[in-house]
Amino acid sequence: ILPSSEGGESDGPVSGNRRILCYGDSLTAGLCNNCGAEYFPYSQILVEKLGCRVDHIGLSGWNTQQMVKSLDTKSAVDVKDRRWSPAGLRAAIATASAEGAPYSALILMAGTNDLTEQPAA
Repeated sequence: ILPSSEGGESDGPVSGNRRILCYGDSLTAGLCNNCGAEYFPYSQILVEKLGCRVDHIGLSGWNTQQMVKSLDTKSAVDVKDRRWSPAGLRAAIATASAEGAPYSALILMAGTNDLTEQPAA
């Protein structure tokens, strides 16, 4: 399993060789103020519904520019002080391939934090 942040790895029943990476900001991390836990990533639901291996990297507070600049980053800490390793999208894809278990799908959710940084029109 791809090393990630606390709770970032999901063990699900293996269905063929499918492996999915969910990559993005706090929405991917599963930051949740009203769900009984601080984090509840949607990757956990995908494991249950799809029956395959699902990893997630959710960089809370990061905007798309930070994600692009960090494509090859091996490790990073987000604004919630959660360490992610690997942190960059390209680094995660390379790590999975090197492990002999490449990703068959990617779910990318980014841009939410960009909205708060744009000047008013």
